[in-house]
Amino acid sequence: MATVYIDSTNGSDSVTYVQAQSPATPYKAILKANASATAGDTCSIVNGTYLSTDYSGAPDHHAFTRALTLQAQNANSAVMTATSALYVGRISTSLADGSAFTIDGVAMSGTGKQAIWQIGKLAGAGYNVTVKNANWS
Repeated sequence: MATVYIDSTNGSDSVTYVQAQSPATPYKAILKANASATAGDTCSIVNGTYLSTDYSGAPDHHAFTRALTLQAQNANSAVMTATSALYVGRISTSLADGSAFTIDGVAMSGTGKQAIWQIGKLAGAGYNVTVKNANWS
């Protein structure tokens, strides 16, 4: 398990997974970290606004496919946002049973009615999603 860094202002999505493990060479987009991080990693998120569309080819929501911890460096100063989707984040059915996905201190903002949409429960997926210390606006 590693910590990868994300900075919407000074990051780059062309750095490697190993490079993103240094605060000096962070990713730019949260979804880039999701695409390259491994299950159990922590994503340390610098203050800023993070649009899902900042990541090339992304839908207008943050679609998470790995069991990660998203942790803001300063509570509610990192904001995940979506402009037109019904939800800001979607937890995918591709998470393994028993997996844990945590959002800690990351604020969420959007025009939709839900902050996080967890799909797969009806299909029998047994994973845990925790959102704590997070504001919704």
